[in-house]
Amino acid sequence: MLAFFRCTFSEIRQFWSNEGPAEDCFWWLDFILLLGGIKRTFTSQWKRGYLIRYFSNFVFAYQGFVFTLQVNHSLHHEQDDMAILVFELLKLFIFSVAGSKMIMHSLLLEPILVVKNFIISNSVHSGDKDNDEFEQRKFNLYARTTMRLSISLMFVNVVAFSIPNSITERALGLPPQLQGFGPHITNILHCFAVSFMPFGIIPRFFTNFNTVLALLLGMRAKLRMLTHRYRQLLVQPIFGEDCDWEIISREIRTVLDQQLEYWRFLNILKDLVGKIFFVIHYSSICTIGAFLFIAQHTGINIFAASLASGATFFLLEYYILCSLVDTLQDEGDAIGDVIYELCAKLPYRRESHSEYVQMQSSLMIIWTNTKYGLSMNCFGVFEISTLAFVELANTAYMVLTFLISIG
Repeated sequence: MLAFFRCTFSEIRQFWSNEGPAEDCFWWLDFILLLGGIKRTFTSQWKRGYLIRYFSNFVFAYQGFVFTLQVNHSLHHEQDDMAILVFELLKLFIFSVAGSKMIMHSLLLEPILVVKNFIISNSVHSGDKDNDEFEQRKFNLYARTTMRLSISLMFVNVVAFSIPNSITERALGLPPQLQGFGPHITNILHCFAVSFMPFGIIPRFFTNFNTVLALLLGMRAKLRMLTHRYRQLLVQPIFGEDCDWEIISREIRTVLDQQLEYWRFLNILKDLVGKIFFVIHYSSICTIGAFLFIAQHTGINIFAASLASGATFFLLEYYILCSLVDTLQDEGDAIGDVIYELCAKLPYRRESHSEYVQMQSSLMIIWTNTKYGLSMNCFGVFEISTLAFVELANTAYMVLTFLISIG
């Protein structure tokens, strides 16, 4: 028995160690995907992982069936209660959004995997091992912490929805069509419909958010490595009066090759971020105001707090992703400043005039692409930035005031 506990403790300690799976943000991302019903790299090695996937997909499908019955019942018997009608339609809409997010993620699995492999590879580096390891650790810490918070929030909501509450029962309870199967079966159906609702819905909402967050943080870390590599060029003794243009060209070309490699994967990231953000943007417009409208009608209770936390999640999801895109642009500006300084430090000699002009032209082209090539847009409709978040907040407020005026 003592040997069993020692072995178990050793496995737990190894799991949470710096070399263990729990320290890898992509392990946590795969775990969230498993809870969302998608098989991924790390969790595919679990002997009983398929049971979690099947259970999650069953709960999600069952809740969609329940939501459909509830909407049908409300449309026929609750036409005069605006808050109930909005809430029933909102539940079905959220179910549809969660499903569309999983479909979107499944369709984008290949480009997501391509960008992920680039992030964990060593194809872009600063040449300073300590700096690169620091950036990788920082990126991993931020992404891992966010994913752990996401999973914790899901289990907190499972507990909260398990607490008996008359408001929760009225809003999420079984529709009349499922209440005539006897007390035992009805209790089981009620448990899957109410207590397990966060387990079916929340992981599917967190998949796209955590995926994009991890990829943006990882690409930002790679961009910071490039910035550090450019800054190292400025302090190297290759720009003196007796400079060798062959050495200068080789050093700068090495960095430019890495930046071109980075740009290739950045274009893949921009495409998938634009597609994922399309779903995030339009689902947020429709849900934030509706969440707050329903919370206003339910009073102060656990259910209202859950609704408010739902609206807060949509706002935070939108803001965090917009701010991460902005930080990429900030890193691009930092690289542009260093490139500008490199252009100023290039030594000019008449016999090396052609090399000088060629190198300066190359650097200026790279500077222009860096300054304007990091912006991301949502299918060309609008640019993803914190300004878009301000517009979202204004639109959500307009939806809220509209619902209040007709309610």
